[in-house]
Amino acid sequence: MIASISQYVVSVLHACDTFSTLSEVQPVLRADGTPCFSVGNSAVVFKVKCAGRLHSLRCYLRRKANLRVIYGARFYEKELLIFDDDGRCERVDVVLDEWHEGETLDRAIERHCLDAEYMQRLSHNFEHLALDLLDKEWAHGDIKPDNIIVSADESLHLIDFDAMVSPEVDLTLYDEEGTRGFCHPLRNYVPVAKSIDDYPLALIVTALAALAYDGTLAERYGVSDRLLFDAESVVGAHSVNFDEVLRLFVAKGDGRHFHIAQLLRSAEPALPRLRKLLASY
Repeated sequence: MIASISQYVVSVLHACDTFSTLSEVQPVLRADGTPCFSVGNSAVVFKVKCAGRLHSLRCYLRRKANLRVIYGARFYEKELLIFDDDGRCERVDVVLDEWHEGETLDRAIERHCLDAEYMQRLSHNFEHLALDLLDKEWAHGDIKPDNIIVSADESLHLIDFDAMVSPEVDLTLYDEEGTRGFCHPLRNYVPVAKSIDDYPLALIVTALAALAYDGTLAERYGVSDRLLFDAESVVGAHSVNFDEVLRLFVAKGDGRHFHIAQLLRSAEPALPRLRKLLASY
């Protein structure tokens, strides 16, 4: 059974009666008494308390492969009781994961883009996150600003690991396409590999470095589905936004970010030089 958003809301509101083993789960409520939740492409994510700590509760709107492998002990099979409109009930799988308080990266950019010192720190912190991720044996699979939380202390945290690529994931069942504005145009036409994160990481590194120099770029070029420029126009060499960023790096004498940006015109999604360039600061 795949439940609707409203069915999940009802079940989570009545957590004391609808969870099988997670008896301590309590939804965090808004002022109007409704649960705090957000809706993504494949899941409804509730903010809940469990054992005195905040967690995210992921409830799925479509069938997803590899969840047990990806989340391990955080995956709860047939945990939440759902009722349909005819009064029939069925238990569905959920994921109880860590909650990171803060705002998404795109929201942080929107609020602070004209604060050069803040943007420099944000750029620096993201490069540390990117370098750390490239050194892991797994890939996130859907790197985009919506999946990066900026905490009050300016630390960065990845969320939503449903698209993870790892040695344990069954790639024959892998159907994640990524987010178009951040993925290389050929992402879904080459074999799935750990290098799946290379391109979006390089794109966000480039955009944040540029914004640290000139925050007005966000006001002039920022839109809801991309960060300054989209991958397809960059690879196709017809992005005036991207060309302006390259000129900015040249004017600032920033060869490292200029070379990282040039990787974005690669004919292939994998960027083997990215790690060395990120580590060279």
